[in-house]
Amino acid sequence: FGEDKIARDIRLDDLNAADIQVLLSGVFHVQADSDRTGRSIFCVLSHLIGRWNHPSCPWTIQNVIRAHYFIMFNILLPVPEVQMKGIVTIYYDYISKVSKASMPSLHDFMVLKAYRNTVPIRYTALHLCLKKEEKGVAFTNNLLEGILKGMTQYVKVRTRVHYGSDMESLYGLRSYGIPQESFPVDSYGKLRTEILNTWFLKHVKAEGREDDFHRRLVETMDHDTSDESMISSSVAERAAPAYNNNNNNNNNMAAAAAPVSPLQHDILLGRGVRLMQHPGNVRFREFLEGYQDDYDRAQRNKRRKVSIEVVRVLRHQGVRFLERNEHGDWVESDVTEAEDKVGQLFRSRRK
Repeated sequence: FGEDKIARDIRLDDLNAADIQVLLSGVFHVQADSDRTGRSIFCVLSHLIGRWNHPSCPWTIQNVIRAHYFIMFNILLPVPEVQMKGIVTIYYDYISKVSKASMPSLHDFMVLKAYRNTVPIRYTALHLCLKKEEKGVAFTNNLLEGILKGMTQYVKVRTRVHYGSDMESLYGLRSYGIPQESFPVDSYGKLRTEILNTWFLKHVKAEGREDDFHRRLVETMDHDTSDESMISSSVAERAAPAYNNNNNNNNNMAAAAAPVSPLQHDILLGRGVRLMQHPGNVRFREFLEGYQDDYDRAQRNKRRKVSIEVVRVLRHQGVRFLERNEHGDWVESDVTEAEDKVGQLFRSRRK
């Protein structure tokens, strides 16, 4: 940022167009919710790691570090719980259609490691969510090896690896108290663009800098000369999250009664061995295990709240509750009916 910035805090004005583009790209995400112990959660998505070495990428490793610094010192460090408990970091192997994780150079690794040692925030837990896909980190052995070798012993003993599909990774994270309502990737492996920048926009609003931010956002989009439309389009989409939410809600309402084809992660309501063996139903029963104690301990008149919470969490992940209509087609179930079914399953598991 320059020697003249050493004696003061870094402000939004100190970020250039490329820095803001990194902040809005989705590579970094601060969850709105804390884990079960009250620690803040910081997510890193793998699809942009090392991309700064690609000729089409409009920003450099310096921009990544500046953006990370802004998040650490302006977003996380002011939080009292962060100072007392540290943060939980999740490195998520997000599979992008247009890019994949690539190996940063040795120089970049040394720069990142040296920079990390200057950040006064403890990493009290680290989760690596990996997939067995060609574009994933698990297939980029050098990258994965570099990440693991770069860890100190303090970090290694606090590291957990989740290997599998997006649904399996989310289930694994939940078992460690990671809430999924504000997680940046849904159970289908898609970016949740409507929430990616809420943490940044909240900070801008708290600083009373909305007008200045919109001006800088225009500069950022003008600065985007990349041949890949992913970054520039994501900036435009996330600039108006309310519009995207309204569109998504309207689309969901319009498609609610239309016949659909069940997916692997969907929950199929009904009876029979075939439905019980459906992958989504199997995972659903495993998912309920994490809530069974809450349901059993709740007072009788408050148990429905547990069922409502389960349905809400799953729907936030993109999981659908499907049932047969009078024509034998699969359609999305009413929310209330889904909550009733969850309550029935809870009660049957107590017997």
